[in-house]
This record gives sequence, C-alpha cells and structure tokens, in this order.
Amino acid sequence: MIDAVYGKVEKTFENTIVIHSGFIDFELQVSAVSSRYYASLAGDERNDCKVYTYLQHREDAMVLFGFKDVDERNLFLEVIKVQGIGPKQALKILSSITPADFITALDTGNLTVLTSIPGLGTKTAQKMMLALRDKLALQEQQTRSVSLAGSEKFTRQIISDIVQSLSDMGYDKRDVRNAVEQGITELDQDNSDAQELEKKLFTIALIKLG
Repeated sequence: MIDAVYGKVEKTFENTIVIHSGFIDFELQVSAVSSRYYASLAGDERNDCKVYTYLQHREDAMVLFGFKDVDERNLFLEVIKVQGIGPKQALKILSSITPADFITALDTGNLTVLTSIPGLGTKTAQKMMLALRDKLALQEQQTRSVSLAGSEKFTRQIISDIVQSLSDMGYDKRDVRNAVEQGITELDQDNSDAQELEKKLFTIALIKLG
C-alpha cells in the first residue's frame, strides 16, 4: 500500500496530476477539486507537496488515486464500498461536493443534494444513504475534542487513536467521538503521564458507550 507521495507538481489536468518524486513521475487520478488545489502549487520549487493515495490493483491495470487530505480519501474509500459505485463515480462525487456537505446530506437524508451530483440517481443515492448514514465523520471532527481537553497531554494523535480503536470494535464513530469528548471533560487530569491518561480516557469512553 502506498500511503502518500511526496514531490513537486509537474502537470495537472482535470482529473489527473503528475507528481515528480525522486527519479519517478507518479500519475494519479484525482477529483477536480484536488486537481485545482495541486494546480495552485505547480511551479513551487521551495517545498514538496503531499498527496494521499489509494492504489487500485486490477487484472489489467494498476491505478493510483490521489487526494489532497485524509477526509477526501476516507470518503472515497467508504463510497466505493457501496455496491454499484466504482472509483470513477467516487471521484465525480468528490468533484461535485465537499466531504463535509456530502456527510451532512447523508445524515440529514437530503436526497435533493445527493441527486444533484452528476450521474448519481435516486436509487443509488438511497443505497448510499442506507449504507453510510451516521457512519462517516471528518478527521477534523474526530480530533476536535483536543481543544476541549485544555491540556497538551492530549495530542491530536492520541485522540485520533482512541476514536479509531473504539470504532474498530464496532461502535458508531459519531457515538465514539461524543463519548471521548465527554470523557475528556470529566477526566481528572492529575499528574498522570500521557500514556496513563490515554488508558483512562479509553476506559471512560468505553464505559459510556455501554
């Protein structure tokens, strides 16, 4: 699995970018939104940019998809799990709506917003709603509880790790996030080190989830 590619933007097209990294030029399929973002970085020789990736291995080809942030990739990976939706359709969705607006439309049952996406009919939109409603959350939302902690002992990574661990146990990600946020406000942040606090927060959140 190629998690990300670091390099300089060589070329950008509507749904394709080329990133020069070391001695390799990587061609990545991207959403129109990501393409515009990386086009704005083209010609910048000062710093390498980062492209999050997903490698699709087919019998006849290997296709590398690129994303400007984790939220865009996470949404892509969840959408292609829905029966009848492939990577190309997922990129069309990402090209037409932000991850935040897409998740809101799913969770509020707003079919009008979903069916306004080119190529997304009512039946497919309903299928996605059933499959993904209340299951998606933005990375920023998952880690926003850090600000509630009022303590540098809780890093973004710690919060993210706890949320992911509890979600992997089968709990709804939104319920997990709320339980972690409540746990932070209730946790007695005494002289415990970060590792001990992480264990305490995990336990409190688990209890709240029942």
